[in-house]
Amino acid sequence: MKNNEESLKKSNKGLIWLVIILILIVLGLSTYIVYDKVLTKENKQEETNKNTDISKKDSNDLKNQEKESDEINTGYKNGESIIQTDLQNIEDYFKTLKVNAFLEQKYNSITDIQIEELLKTSGIGVDGKDYCNLIGSCEGTTLKVTKKDLEEYLQKYTGKNINDFSTINLIHYSKEYDLYVYPSSGPSVPFDINVVSGYVNGDGNYVINYKINVLQEENREVVLKKFENDYQFISNTEK
Repeated sequence: MKNNEESLKKSNKGLIWLVIILILIVLGLSTYIVYDKVLTKENKQEETNKNTDISKKDSNDLKNQEKESDEINTGYKNGESIIQTDLQNIEDYFKTLKVNAFLEQKYNSITDIQIEELLKTSGIGVDGKDYCNLIGSCEGTTLKVTKKDLEEYLQKYTGKNINDFSTINLIHYSKEYDLYVYPSSGPSVPFDINVVSGYVNGDGNYVINYKINVLQEENREVVLKKFENDYQFISNTEK
């Protein structure tokens, strides 16, 4: 009987220790799980914050690069007035025949300019009397320009491709000869231009206030993009 009691006591002690060990294991596992979740969440948050900071830095760097690029291209900060020396250089530039032709017409977008009228005043066409029959009349002077020459002219002064212009199909094009043929309105003479003022807008483009002296009208405002040593026309409207 006594042996049975001692055996039972030993068995109970063993169970107690087993329960204690199990409790410790459960507590240990619970603590590890909680710690792991908290640590993982903190690591994810730190990684998110780090990525956010990197993205903000990259965005700011890009903006600064774009701003620096605008200043390098134009020599001016956005909103800054153009100095008189540069205005005079632009005025002289406007008086060249190929450039002057872009100022005769008004347009909200350069792609809406009347290409035939532009050609008549640009001076890039040559004698095309041998092709006058293509336009249905040989009265007066007929001019011609190759597609390649017209493409290069438009690309240089507008940055646009020939098919970007809404009026290109209004000029007679001979696929056989690869020529644009059009009537001439007489010798091309550039208008006398007077540049009044100018500034660089938020897009980094030059906004020039000028007057065509022979016309009795309000001043005009042309928007230009500086490209290397030239300018590309964007719009030309009344001020």
